Amino acid sequence: MRRLVVLVAAFILGTLIVSGCDGDDTYTIYFQSDRGGNWDIYSIQHDGTMETQVTDHILDDIYPAVSPDGSKMVFIRRSGNATDVILVDTEGGEEINLTNGRAGGTVESITWYPDGERLLVAISNPTVASGRSQLYWMGQEGMADDDTGMNLLGQDTAYSYRNPRLNGDGQEIAVSAALSPEVVDVHILDSAGTFIRVIPQETFLRPTGEFRAPNSTEDFPEYAPNGRDVIMQSNASAITNPSNAIHLWYVSSQGRRSADRTPDAAYNSKHPSWSTVLDGQTIVFVSDREGNDELYLWSLLDEAVPVRLTNNSANDSNPSWLKKDPEAD
Repeated sequence: MRRLVVLVAAFILGTLIVSGCDGDDTYTIYFQSDRGGNWDIYSIQHDGTMETQVTDHILDDIYPAVSPDGSKMVFIRRSGNATDVILVDTEGGEEINLTNGRAGGTVESITWYPDGERLLVAISNPTVASGRSQLYWMGQEGMADDDTGMNLLGQDTAYSYRNPRLNGDGQEIAVSAALSPEVVDVHILDSAGTFIRVIPQETFLRPTGEFRAPNSTEDFPEYAPNGRDVIMQSNASAITNPSNAIHLWYVSSQGRRSADRTPDAAYNSKHPSWSTVLDGQTIVFVSDREGNDELYLWSLLDEAVPVRLTNNSANDSNPSWLKKDPEAD
């Protein structure tokens, strides 16, 4: 039997942004955690306070995605290959099931368009592209009773797509694209799904110019605030990554210049989520640097040290927070 969502304290207060004094605002980060035995959605303030369970369901609740202004959140509710997209208002209210079993396949990942009115969804449908995950858009009102409302983009269906992100004006999509599970690159598509360019394996070169490793996995791209550059995770073998761990890489808009932001680390760093609400250069990401997957807050300015946000024996992943303070000019 379906259990009701437990509304977090921030919801009861009636706002995602908890106002303090003299600029001491805090911002809510949502993430998934298996600390209760299955995956549920949790939240925490960016200063590490008010860690709270948001959902409590017998099924897995995964992949939270906060709308650009922080007023809404969607997530995936999963039981095996059966999935639905759930919408909640961050100021409180009941869950709204946007798909009700009519998505046409397994929802793999989800993100918001910058207008906050539409969702970009990756779905594996056995009748489309031989079951390879493809990109669709849908309105926040969800599927219609006649099963319409999920709209396929025009991407190359030879690839399987996951973890899409849109840039600030919604004109480009950065997405992991795979011809096989072993080789995953980041493709840049236009808003219709047409291929523009790939962030290539040439990005990861020795200083002398030869390839270090032809088969690497680039995933979870996230646009920088400038709307052009991308931060992403990669296990590319490089001088800064002799152990082939998952590192965070900052890549220029054309993919020809890169920087390993977690060099010489034997641990994994992944799932970056960018926001401009603090200094414009702060990400939340996941790392197992202290044993298991936990959330860290990190300003990329001046080589600041990442600050650990969560601390438990379970695994926390897939953080999401608002992209821009809605009260900012």
